[in-house]
Amino acid sequence: MFEAAELGRKLTKAQYDAALPKLRSELLGAHFALKEAKVPVVVIISGADGGGKGEVVHRLNEWLDPRGVDTHAFWQTSDEERDRPYYWRFWRALPARGRVGILFGSWYSEPIIRRVYGTIKTSKLDTEMDRIACFEKMLVDDGAVIVKLWFHLARKVQRRLLKDLESNPKTHWRVLPTDWKHLKLYDKFTEFSERALRRTDTGHAPWHLIEAADRRYRELTAGQLLLQAIQQKLREL
Repeated sequence: MFEAAELGRKLTKAQYDAALPKLRSELLGAHFALKEAKVPVVVIISGADGGGKGEVVHRLNEWLDPRGVDTHAFWQTSDEERDRPYYWRFWRALPARGRVGILFGSWYSEPIIRRVYGTIKTSKLDTEMDRIACFEKMLVDDGAVIVKLWFHLARKVQRRLLKDLESNPKTHWRVLPTDWKHLKLYDKFTEFSERALRRTDTGHAPWHLIEAADRRYRELTAGQLLLQAIQQKLREL
């Protein structure tokens, strides 16, 4: 599955600059249209450490109307969240009708990480993925659009990008000890992430696998996929 995102796709600066104005214009127009149509859009940003997910989040905020975008990052669960049902923290972050909600990390992160570290069994991971599929189906049935973007890096590319980030004084703060720890567990993350994606890749909420090594390619692809999903929903109304 992930081999399809290890083909070395790249865009030149000229290609990126040529495609960007049309994409930005169409994204902004689609955003205004979904606001009028009262359609909520949930964008899930997941994938490899060092894969530029944060940069993609910033770019989407730049390309859309920021007045209609809510961005949430999910890290460790707070005491308040632990005292409540698991989906409570995500439910509160869902966008209102006509808005775009960008989720940096999501309901996928914790089950996959727990399985990689062996605190749950594969059967429990499968159960959690089935719950997620049901949750997403409920949101779609209520009119939401769910755009799921997974940013993939080959092991050697991930190692190189993490080293580059760490060696740059402007970006070294972005590399955490857990990033290197996760790299050592690359095979397990690949195995269980692929299992999770296959189990939750549905017609109403499909996964989009993006090769993340090249900044221009990953950003433009993410924007195009979001635009296509919004336009498809608007055509169905």
